[in-house]
Amino acid sequence: MITRGFEQPHTTVMAFLSSDKDDIFIISHSGTLKSKNLSRDARCGFAIDHRANYHFEKAYDWNYTIVKGEATQIPRNSKTFDIVQHQFVLKNPWEYAFFSDPKVIMYHIRPIEIMCPEKLVK
Repeated sequence: MITRGFEQPHTTVMAFLSSDKDDIFIISHSGTLKSKNLSRDARCGFAIDHRANYHFEKAYDWNYTIVKGEATQIPRNSKTFDIVQHQFVLKNPWEYAFFSDPKVIMYHIRPIEIMCPEKLVK
């Protein structure tokens, strides 16, 4: 994930969920630099690495997706928060303590622009 810092971009590796409509959901703590950056400027970038899904023969292909998006915070008392939080726990049950921490903030990144070469190839 890439957020806009004051002097330079801030990058960080994130656990995420994505939807069929290319929406991305992330969970973070309010005190992190990424959360502070997003509260100041909701624009962000997100790169999804697909190399784990590729065979050796495709190792040199362009195998990632880049999403330019805008993040909005999902209210903790919303049904969406509960649904997405449950999906995070199902995907990574060993992270239950983090995903269920009452201090976490959930963001919904709506895609503005997507660069995914596999979707362009027919």
